[in-house]
Amino acid sequence: MRARLLPLVLVPLLGLSACDKPQSPAPDQQTAAATRATRITVTQAALRPIEVTDSAVGWLEAKSAPFLTAEVDGRLTEITVDAGDRIEQGQLLARIDATPYRLAQQAAAADVARLKVLLDNAQRQLERQQKMLAEKFVTDSAVEQAEAELAALREQMRAAQAKLDNAERDLANTTVKAPVSGLIDQRLVAAGDFVGRGKPLFRLVSQELMQVRLPFPETLASKLKTGLPVRLSTPLSTQVVEGRIQELRPAVAQGSRAVEVIVELPNPEGWRPGASVRGQVVLATRQGVVVPEVAVVDRPAGRTVYTIDGNKAKAVLVKTGVMVDGGIEIVEGLAAGAVVAVDGAGFLTDGAAVTVPEKAQ
Repeated sequence: MRARLLPLVLVPLLGLSACDKPQSPAPDQQTAAATRATRITVTQAALRPIEVTDSAVGWLEAKSAPFLTAEVDGRLTEITVDAGDRIEQGQLLARIDATPYRLAQQAAAADVARLKVLLDNAQRQLERQQKMLAEKFVTDSAVEQAEAELAALREQMRAAQAKLDNAERDLANTTVKAPVSGLIDQRLVAAGDFVGRGKPLFRLVSQELMQVRLPFPETLASKLKTGLPVRLSTPLSTQVVEGRIQELRPAVAQGSRAVEVIVELPNPEGWRPGASVRGQVVLATRQGVVVPEVAVVDRPAGRTVYTIDGNKAKAVLVKTGVMVDGGIEIVEGLAAGAVVAVDGAGFLTDGAAVTVPEKAQ
């Protein structure tokens, strides 16, 4: 009898054990567990000045780049500079054999000294003749003769003095000096060369005033105006230089179809003629709404910014404009002061729950 009663006892126990197992969660509980808030940072859309700019790469050149020529004939006996050397105004650059010019100057000076003696004697002779005429010892013709001789000597003196001046100038020109401070761009002769008057010796680049030539597309011709600010930079330096448009070439350059902008500026330290220069011209300035670039995400419906209200994100379609120092202009769809998602914006959807760390709020 006991063996037959055992199964009857186990059945209720197994039924009791099945009742103790945990049941699977309801569908609404599963949805709540799957919904998690996205951690983000936020900022406010700010009203900032917006610059409308355009850029071009041009080149730097000297405002003046004259050729220094020989002013007398002769053989070069010395050259003291070479291409690339910086020079100061009045610095000696070269010497031309001065021997013939020194001799010519000495001869002219001697002629002037001789005529000066003759002039002094003629002047005294005239004075004596005039006194003797007053005492009736000579006739008027004698005085007139003395006056004529004195006048002739004066003319000879003027010619001799002019010859001496030329000889002294030629002698001085045998030493070639820098007319301006700047840079020796080219040396065209060597010591020992015979040079004629007018022969180019050096090409100088004045570094006091430089100009930048920037080719812009002809489509910008109506927007480019003299006086517009331009920011300039070159690979030769980390310095950014501010300038303004001084001149616009009236004709569109053939071949490149570009409008040439000329910017003049004092020579920045370390900039050299011929260097490439990047110029960014500010065409206009306006006020605009700006958000960080990462706050704008691309969605199938278009460019989107997520505004934050409490712990919910709202998708807002926007129209963007220009980039502004890591930010982007919002032309339409968002007002200044709106709180927008920044970090984490790319993971959001419309109506998504969000959480903002206290430091980021």
